[in-house]
Amino acid sequence: MEDDLLIEDKEAEANADSDDEQPESKQGPSTTDEKRKAQRAIFKSWVFDKAKEITSEQVKNELDSKNDEELSIRNLLQKQEKPNTIKNPREYQLELYERAKNENTIAVLDTGSGKTLIAVLLLRHIIDEELESRAAGQPHRISFFLVCQS
Repeated sequence: MEDDLLIEDKEAEANADSDDEQPESKQGPSTTDEKRKAQRAIFKSWVFDKAKEITSEQVKNELDSKNDEELSIRNLLQKQEKPNTIKNPREYQLELYERAKNENTIAVLDTGSGKTLIAVLLLRHIIDEELESRAAGQPHRISFFLVCQS
């Protein structure tokens, strides 16, 4: 998130420079267009100064203080310190995951045998493919995971 702020700061600074190219008279802006440009330059300068003051620690504290329902997916992922995905799935889980990547699959396994892990691995794979297709300019698609709470 801090990187996003830095990028936005640089863009704001560049835009402020381009807006300020026309010199103002000593009496101040006279037309509405000049007034808007002057106001935009002041606002961009203020945003740039405020962004310098915000630290990553402040951002983390702000994220921690918010309820999960109020946060976007991006902020929820940033809030997590480390992913909870299992690093070494069992062989049968990997086999089912590979099969599910290529065809529709229904996994019927005992409780606690890793059906959710297989679904998470598959969803992660689908999201990675979706990000690649979006980068290539293809239409957006949505992935979701339904769970029955009993």
